[in-house]
Amino acid sequence: MSFRLDAAVIITCNAAEFKQRLFVICDDCFWCASAINTQMHHIDTCPQCRKAVSSLPLSTDEAYRYNYTPGRGVELEFYSLRK
Repeated sequence: MSFRLDAAVIITCNAAEFKQRLFVICDDCFWCASAINTQMHHIDTCPQCRKAVSSLPLSTDEAYRYNYTPGRGVELEFYSLRK
């Protein structure tokens, strides 16, 4: 089984509204999400398995690709949205 997620989130509202954007991933089951407004929702446990999650900060012009395969595990690719 293989999963692939391309997530390019472009923020078009006032940057002051969003203090920090995060990529959040579960260390155990690899559930993941983009946390856009961490002031409203702080994610520290996985909603699937209730174990700890890790957070990576993302800039407003950064996106990522997430790929999971049983043989290789989780692959993350971060890239800039600037052209």
